[in-house]
Amino acid sequence: MSGRLLPPLLAGLLAAGAVAFPRPASADAGGPDREGLVLGAAMGAASLKVGFGGNQFDGTEDTSLGTVALDLQFGGMLHRRIALLFHLNLARGTDDGAVQHLHAVALVGFRLFVTRVFWFELAGGTSGYQARDTLFGDTLEERSSSFAYLLGLGVEIYQGEQFTFDIRANVGFAEYQSGFSASFLQGLVGLNWY
Repeated sequence: MSGRLLPPLLAGLLAAGAVAFPRPASADAGGPDREGLVLGAAMGAASLKVGFGGNQFDGTEDTSLGTVALDLQFGGMLHRRIALLFHLNLARGTDDGAVQHLHAVALVGFRLFVTRVFWFELAGGTSGYQARDTLFGDTLEERSSSFAYLLGLGVEIYQGEQFTFDIRANVGFAEYQSGFSASFLQGLVGLNWY
């Protein structure tokens, strides 16, 4: 199959799936009636890797650290199975020394409810990064205005009449100028209100 045919084919399959399948959850099925406004928040642990893509052999090894992550969302349902969401995703942690790292991402994306409880999300936007010495208050590294993307998967483990709890995983990447980049993997527990 030609590589040029793959994107339109995937887009067509997603659109057909959104129209052909019944509502993923409704009040009579014991879940929320997904219409109108969507608000959400999720919190959990994340792995953040920042640097110039180096390795331990050339002396430019990237910084990898565990962080606390917060993901806030608001938007609306465009269709019974598709939501348009705006994200503010924050990851904050400290490495072995006294250096505090903060990575903030602002995104807009689409969430597709594949089944009644499972969703898939793709978002793009911009991000900023800062490394700060907490002992002396000096900013060691600061980056802004990158292109960032996020891919998310979630499973709703509880569905109420107007809200759900989910377990989700996000993976993302941000490319800054001069070859500096940040990548993250997050495991989160979320609350969504429909």
